[in-house]
Amino acid sequence: ALLTSAGLTGGATTEAFDAKVDKGLVLSSDPKPGQKLRPGTTVKLVISKGVELLAVPDVQGRSEAEATQSLRAAGFRVSVTQVFDDEAPKGQVVDQSPSRGTAPRGSTVALEVSKGPDLVGVPELRGMTRQGAQAALKAAGLKGRAFDIPNGSGTVVGQDPAPGTMVRRGSTVTYYVS
Repeated sequence: ALLTSAGLTGGATTEAFDAKVDKGLVLSSDPKPGQKLRPGTTVKLVISKGVELLAVPDVQGRSEAEATQSLRAAGFRVSVTQVFDDEAPKGQVVDQSPSRGTAPRGSTVALEVSKGPDLVGVPELRGMTRQGAQAALKAAGLKGRAFDIPNGSGTVVGQDPAPGTMVRRGSTVTYYVS
């Protein structure tokens, strides 16, 4: 209507995706706005189709490198957060957001990638009191189970697993108090 009121003719229109211009609005014209034109000149318009939505690939269970490559090839950016996971091997994608459906081209897909299980080293308990051993285990993120050896001095004389062994956080260490 604006073209007609200016004495111009509307020409062929095309559509293009655009993340900044809402669907149905004019993206551009040929000739460009502001040029002096003769009456009856044909003006071609490009109309926005809005944001292009793309299918989000499911990359859960893949390696971080494979997942990142797949998502970038599909038109997305990728952010990665490392998380402990007792079941997934180190480097494997354990979760993603969004995980399905569609998302705008160029948007970010957030990945959670396994660091493997949360392992801690077993502290040396021998020579400690029962209370000292419990405090050391708690500080390391472990639980303790004490067995008393009768007529002892009240100090830890043995433990299982051995000091320095890497175990999952929250595991139980057995120790013997003499």
